Formats: sequence, C-alpha cells, structure tokens
Amino acid sequence: MRACVASLMAFPSPTVAMGVFLAGGLGAVFRYGLAAVLDSAVGPRVPQAGVMVCNVVGCLAIGFVAVAVTSPAWRAVVMAGLLGGLTTYSAFALFSTQALLDGRWVQFIGHLGAQLVSGVVAVGAGGWLARRMLG
Repeated sequence: MRACVASLMAFPSPTVAMGVFLAGGLGAVFRYGLAAVLDSAVGPRVPQAGVMVCNVVGCLAIGFVAVAVTSPAWRAVVMAGLLGGLTTYSAFALFSTQALLDGRWVQFIGHLGAQLVSGVVAVGAGGWLARRMLG
C-alpha cells in the first residue's frame, strides 16, 4: 500500500487529471443520491447514515484497489477520482463539529469513533479481500 500512496502523490498527466475529474464527479453524484436514499430510509434515528455508508464503502473499495490495481494512472482515476468523490471527510467533519458545538457529546464521540474506526477497518478489509481474491 505504501507504493500506492506514493503513486497518488505524483503529478498526473493531463489525461489522468481529466480522468480523475470525471470520475470524481461520478463519485460525488453517486454519494449524493445514495446518501439521500439512505438518510430518508432511516430518518433521524441514525443521523448521517448515508454519509457513513458512503465513507465505509469507499474505504473498503480503496483498500481493495490499493492492492488490486497496479497502474498508477488507474489508481489515481479510481482512488482519487471515483472513490474520492464517493467519500466525504467534510460532511463527516461538519456533522461532528455541529454535534460538539450543540453539546451532544455522546453523539459527537459516537460519530467520530464510528467513522474513524469503521474507515480504517474497511481499508484493511478491502486490502485483505483483494489479496484473497487475487492470490
């Protein structure tokens, strides 16, 4: 995974940059729709459920792609573009900050812990799954 992170930090060619741009738009639209559907399905019982599901699914996929995809260009398009658009740190941070400012300590700590732990576990699980599937 270390080489994967380094390859994402390299400056992309114009073609790769355009791929990241287009894939990022697709990921963001998918997140918007999926989060809206999930949030309306569960209602206020589980605030930000849609964002959390998008983040965890994106983390699982990023872990998988980090192991399974060897092309730096495709890694950039899929990880930084598609999955970067699918996942959202800013919405997670906004909700957490609002809970903190409102004094909803249990919700703040629960949301923070759930997002961070599930994201790290999902990345690890995605990498493990790729290694199992690809030998």
